[in-house]
Order: sequence, then C-alpha cells, then structure tokens
Amino acid sequence: MVRQRLIYGPLMIAGVVGLLAADWKLEQSDYGHLLPPRADGALFAALAVVLAAVGGLEMCRMARAKGLRPLAAAAAVFAAALAVSPFLARLDARLTMLPVWVLAGGVLLAFAAQAAARRTENAIANIAATVLAAGYVGGLALFVVWIRLDYATTGLLLYLAAVKFTDIAAWATGMRFGRHKMIPWLSPGKTWEGLAGGIVAAVGVSLAIAVPAGLLGVWQAAVFGLVLAPVGQLGDLAESLLKRDSGLKDSGSLVPSFGGLLDILDSPLGAAPVGYLLLKLLTV
Repeated sequence: MVRQRLIYGPLMIAGVVGLLAADWKLEQSDYGHLLPPRADGALFAALAVVLAAVGGLEMCRMARAKGLRPLAAAAAVFAAALAVSPFLARLDARLTMLPVWVLAGGVLLAFAAQAAARRTENAIANIAATVLAAGYVGGLALFVVWIRLDYATTGLLLYLAAVKFTDIAAWATGMRFGRHKMIPWLSPGKTWEGLAGGIVAAVGVSLAIAVPAGLLGVWQAAVFGLVLAPVGQLGDLAESLLKRDSGLKDSGSLVPSFGGLLDILDSPLGAAPVGYLLLKLLTV
C-alpha cells in the first residue's frame, strides 16, 4: 500500500500541477480571448463540475450502505450546479445571487425527484441524504472555484499545496514519530505528532509560494498555513465520520490505495471556506 501511494501520489500531484498550468496558459493565450468576458478559470470550473458530480455519487454510495435510497442523479446535478455557480455568476452582474438560487433550486429538485419516484417511505431521510450529498461536495467546492476566480492560479495553488502538503507530511510524520493518538475512535492513524509535522509543512509551502508571488507577506503566509493545516485535517475527519457510519472503508475505488474521490478531496473540501476567508482577510 505504501509503495502504491508513493507511485500514485506523485502522479496525482503532477496531474494537478499540469491542470493548473493549462488553466493559466488558456487564460494568457490568444485562445483565452475566445472566451466570454470574465470567463477566466473556465477549465478549472469545468473540472469542478465533473469532480462535484462524482463526489455527490460517492456520497450517495455511502448513504445506500446505510440502507437509505438517496436520489443519486439529483444529487450529482445539484452538486455540479453548486460547484460551477460562482463561475457562471461572474459572467453576468445579474447573476450575482446564482449560488443561492442554485441552493434553493437544488433542494426543490430533491423533493421533485423523490415525488417522481412515487415513494413516501423514508422520504425525509432520502431527501436529507440527497441534499447532504450535494451540499457537502458542491457547497464546499464552490469556495474552491471562488478561490480560483478571485486569486487566480497562484491563490488556488497556494490553497491546494497548503492542504495537501499537510496531508502528506502528517502521514509521513505520523508513520515515523506518531505516538499520541488524536481521535482513536474515529481515525486511529492520526496522531498529534503527525498534525505538528503537517502544520510545519503547510507553513513552509505557504511561505515558498505566497511570498515570492507577492500574494501574501511573510507573516500572512505563515498564518495562512498555520490555520489551514488543522482545518484541512478536520475536513479529513469529517469524511471519516461518514465512512464510519456507513461501514465503508473508502468512499469508492477510483484511485488504487487511496480509495474514492472523496478520500482524496476530503481535506481540500473541508478547508475551502476557511481558505477563501483567510485570503480575503490576509490580502487586504
């Protein structure tokens, strides 16, 4: 398993860096002028749609393991619409409130899908599971899209690197030095030593990216990493809570040795609202 992680982990990192580079290149190239005004980040927004839909389906898989019958198609559409709503809202000033409208429309969609299924048994639980699946994935993913739109590729890279370097360093430090369990009843592998290593890594990578790019000053970058690291770990624990309840080891089997998409995106999703807020506060 460790060997597979060492193989697939760098491949995923390379893929993310490649995507960010392509997103930036598209915006800077002549082809970028073919896009509608204020359509920067279109490539990343398209990816967010796909990831949110798949993540919503994985959430429905966990709900089904609990004996619920979530409305998977509605959840996938709802999650994807939430994720892309900031990008679409940026295209026209009249669409400023689009994320809120999508949220309201998605809840109504869940009710409509349940009614179309002609079932009243467990309707409350099924609708709730559908809304949770979409809200958890799409509702948090929209903050990632907002980071890309407001702080360009550099801000997105900073946020992703701070969160994922925390994951990597926490895992490596915990494997080597971990002695004191953080929350053994929920995630036996997480240790306080691992968290400390993750925080150091997050601060270091934040300084390395944000300061040379002129996005944040030294102390602002340090604060960004210091705060975002434990928040990202909370996002990881949040998904662990859902998996424990469902009885599933992984949310899916998309990536060998890593599990499903949500097993990879749990910490970035959980940290996204705080990451966006930190950038708002620290770049003033």
